[in-house]
Amino acid sequence: MPEEKPTKFTGWKLNVPGAPQEKPTVQEPPTSPEETPQPEPAPEPKMEPEQKMEPEKPPEPAPVKETPVHPSGPKFRWTGEAVWTIADRFINWEIVLLAFLLPIFFLPTTTEFFEFNKLSLLAVATVLGYIAWGIKSIAKKEVVFRPSYFDFPVLGIWIVTAISTIFSDSQVTSLIGQFGRFYPSLLTVTIYTLFYFLIGTNFSLGTLKWGGRALILSAAAAVAMFIPQYFGVNLLGQVWSDGRAFTPVGSPSALVLVAVVGALLALREILSENWPKWTKGAFGLLAFLLLTAPAAIYIPYDLAQKGGFPQEIKLDLATSWSVSATSFRQDPFWGSGPGTFASDFTLYKPLNFNQSPYWSIRFDKPLSEYLLVFAEMGLLGVLVYLLLISKFLTYARTRWGTTPIILGGVVLVFYLLSAASSVSTFLLYLALGSADLSANLWMASGKKRLSWAVFAATLILAIAFSVGFFRLYAADTNHRSSLNTNDAVTAYDLQRSTIQKFPWYDAYHSTLSRTNFALANTLAGKESPSDEEKAQIQVLVSQAINEAREATKLAPQSATNWENLAQLYRTLIGLAQNAETWSADSYQRAVALDLFNPLLRLNFGGYYYQIGQFESAIAQFQAAVNLKSDWANAHYNLAVAYKEVGKIDLAIQELETALKLSTPETQGYAEAQKLLEELKAQQQ
Repeated sequence: MPEEKPTKFTGWKLNVPGAPQEKPTVQEPPTSPEETPQPEPAPEPKMEPEQKMEPEKPPEPAPVKETPVHPSGPKFRWTGEAVWTIADRFINWEIVLLAFLLPIFFLPTTTEFFEFNKLSLLAVATVLGYIAWGIKSIAKKEVVFRPSYFDFPVLGIWIVTAISTIFSDSQVTSLIGQFGRFYPSLLTVTIYTLFYFLIGTNFSLGTLKWGGRALILSAAAAVAMFIPQYFGVNLLGQVWSDGRAFTPVGSPSALVLVAVVGALLALREILSENWPKWTKGAFGLLAFLLLTAPAAIYIPYDLAQKGGFPQEIKLDLATSWSVSATSFRQDPFWGSGPGTFASDFTLYKPLNFNQSPYWSIRFDKPLSEYLLVFAEMGLLGVLVYLLLISKFLTYARTRWGTTPIILGGVVLVFYLLSAASSVSTFLLYLALGSADLSANLWMASGKKRLSWAVFAATLILAIAFSVGFFRLYAADTNHRSSLNTNDAVTAYDLQRSTIQKFPWYDAYHSTLSRTNFALANTLAGKESPSDEEKAQIQVLVSQAINEAREATKLAPQSATNWENLAQLYRTLIGLAQNAETWSADSYQRAVALDLFNPLLRLNFGGYYYQIGQFESAIAQFQAAVNLKSDWANAHYNLAVAYKEVGKIDLAIQELETALKLSTPETQGYAEAQKLLEELKAQQQ
């Protein structure tokens, strides 16, 4: 490009009154120096003596309107960028607050204090996060989605859970969870999946560090509450907190998990952060104190038992494997369904389980989370978890020591020794959702635009599931209040309100059934009930039966529900038509679902003894003895039944066995000894 030559200056042009105005001219640059014309001298301007020569004034600029400044500072303007920033910060710091609060959060206002309230807190935080994400997207005029490394395994877990729920042996239980456990279920897995994608797209690397520190503080708070409890100090001063094993985390095993995670994160702060020496020393001391909780609970086990510390009751490994393997053989592809291990246990437990000290307990979880997946989600669940573990190990090769590796690694190892809880699952999904941040994979994958329709459908799904969850929460608070009140009428009203809000839990119907029957017994116990009270008794008994039947419809695989219905009919023998037949049918359904339960056989035999069918009673009592030969009560009841049919020798034999299996301090020992002496006297 040729260089431009400056335009020649031709002098100032003066405005003289009366003189003609000349237009300024700009001469064209010459093509060569020889052609350059000599400038002619400008004529002298004629000026009148009274005129003063003044230079031409430049035009004055337009006045600028000053914006008034507020005394407190410049006025904030709600621009799209400002709204986006606020929403983004809200999501990030909400997750940090959740990392601190969820492990130690509980409320005594619900039937189950810990798991249910932690899940409720997560549901609220997730919905608020998605609302903020929506506001953020509207402000930016696009929905941004950041693909993550663990998207396929997380989505795979949700898909397999949905498939397993469709083919579940108890679809209602698989959809909303087993009462008291809640996880796994399609509802809770959906909440965790939504939480994962909220983290993956919106969490920042800088805030991830604060999330790790929040977990350290949460673990420290949990251990700080546990140590006085361990030494017998009831910090909260409530009846429900009066126990050495009480912890806001929910269980001793969950406390151990949180303490180990907190200790490892504290050590990471020492090794990787540029802290002053005194700060590193504080982190080191905190890590040491956090490890005192696992040491107090598990090291050594015998000393803890001798010291009176209650050990957490868990199903043994052999029985866990036996039940899970049998359930897998029955439904190998998608399992029995989420939340159905309780029915798997009653159906498939081995006979030798009756020799364990916990033979009378109906367990709803195996020892290991992987065995639970094996039983409830079948081959599909096993494959998707293998995919998750393999991707995690691949990720760990290059990112060893990062926060996601600490969280995810500890949880995956923890699953070998314990079933999942709300806290462990939260830590796992937090690790998976933030993995890309720690590895800087999000820079490589970038962000992708998401369809508004997809995001709207996701938000609607989150809100719909949350509405159902909040209805459940409102119902459960009523249920808890009904259990706390001493007024039967108030309890009845609260339980009816519970079912109106959430009619899909079998436990609520069972509770209302028992309350109806208790009220009927109270009215029937009067010396001379009025005609109105007699009518109320009939209505209450009818409602008790209907509620018990409804429980069996909602959870038909529950032996407990059928046993409750059988006992209800048994108490109505002589008062309600066909009560004997309905009781026998219900007992048979319960026995079919819990074949190796000696206590159930004892109750069934008691039913036959009540109606005078002693041979049938002997058959059930004998079955109880065969199932558990060292159970003194089964031998005693069998002896009484033999006595009724005149088999004195067999009765004496069973009574002698019962006394050998008991001690003089055992309840009923004196009665059995007296009966034995009477029978021996008759025999002579």
